Amino acid sequence: MNILVVDDEPAILKALQTILTLDGHTVHATVSPHEAIETLRAADTPFDLTITDQTMPSMSGPELARAVKAVAPSMPIVLLTGVLLTGMPGVSGPDRPPCIDYVLQKPIRLAELRKFMSDFAQRVTAEAGAR
Repeated sequence: MNILVVDDEPAILKALQTILTLDGHTVHATVSPHEAIETLRAADTPFDLTITDQTMPSMSGPELARAVKAVAPSMPIVLLTGVLLTGMPGVSGPDRPPCIDYVLQKPIRLAELRKFMSDFAQRVTAEAGAR
């Protein structure tokens, strides 16, 4: 898969990029939400998934998700958050914005990330087969 990853914390960004790359994915990683949008617009190969942090200085994860959906409406968005999911009005549960497809808790464990990616790949394959 071709994955766009955005997190303002360089150590987390590098860890995600390393893990996803070792698992066979192509990853474009950036600390800048604005660069992510420009990368998405300029990409020769479409991205299959965007993974973004919830809280960043220049743009929140949901704001980035809305901008990504404006460019690529069918792009699945994963929101990573260090806030307890039960304490996130407007992001988790029934009031999650429609621009956010999945929410994962930080710190994310390696096994959890790999399980999510495996489940996601299976969903994508099943949807492609149903068409």
